[in-house]
Amino acid sequence: MAKPAEIKKERTIMSVKEKVAYLSGLLDGLAYNKDSNEGKMFYGILEALDEIADEIEDIKDDLDELEDFVEALDEDLEELEDILDMDEDEEDDDDELVSLKCPSCGRMNMIEPEILWESDEEVEVLCSNCGAVIFTCDECDECDEDDEDDEDEEDDED
Repeated sequence: MAKPAEIKKERTIMSVKEKVAYLSGLLDGLAYNKDSNEGKMFYGILEALDEIADEIEDIKDDLDELEDFVEALDEDLEELEDILDMDEDEEDDDDELVSLKCPSCGRMNMIEPEILWESDEEVEVLCSNCGAVIFTCDECDECDEDDEDDEDEEDDED
């Protein structure tokens, strides 16, 4: 069962339109002459208040529509963020790629680092656009160092 204070709150909550109608009823009960100066003023104020109340009702309706629209946009945005998050997870692998610029055409080529540095064989990478050589193993000097280390080890064994 509702508490007395809650009942009072429910009874006292009136819309602006209802409040204007209530004031209009009070003014009619006071029996002001509409042609008197005071009557013209009070009825003019009530008419303005009534128009303001109508505008407020229209604004509330527009606000409700906008809230629905924003809610729908928010849901769509969440879906897009979920899709982009999945794409970012896939792109995390792309972060590990090495970019090499072709000296001939200027195109950036994305290469997996394993191809460049973890191969036991001599590596030659070609531009995906023009076919020019953009990387060879002898450019990285690692193969030479590895070969020298291997030769040093062989010399040490003798």
